[in-house]
Amino acid sequence: MSTELFKLAVPSTSLVGSPNFDQLLGRKCRISYRYESAKEGFTIAEQLVFDGVESFKCTYYVASDLDMLEAYDRVLDVGRSSWLESVIRNLSNAKWNSKDLMHLRIFFDDGPCYEFICRSFNVFSAEVIASPNDYSK
Repeated sequence: MSTELFKLAVPSTSLVGSPNFDQLLGRKCRISYRYESAKEGFTIAEQLVFDGVESFKCTYYVASDLDMLEAYDRVLDVGRSSWLESVIRNLSNAKWNSKDLMHLRIFFDDGPCYEFICRSFNVFSAEVIASPNDYSK
């Protein structure tokens, strides 16, 4: 059974542009996006950071399974999936740290669905001055 860890403040259809995915140093992945603030001339810049990443994947809209839609506009801890079990088994066989791993998933409007086998998840949010480029996409 899935557990909700985070829900987007607005529907992903309301994001300014598409979400951006970045693979960072130190086994971190980041999904960043913006949405309009209640204050005119400002946007909210949010980052979802997945840390201790052992594996990740991205699946686009029509290639997605129906169970992926459960993660629409929210980060879910999927639980002990077969993918998570496989990664844990591979790490254990290599005598590598397999503790505290979880399978997390988020599905944005029309995809993509991002999934991570990772150790932690954090959200960072800040109100920033909107750029003219925010609205030209």
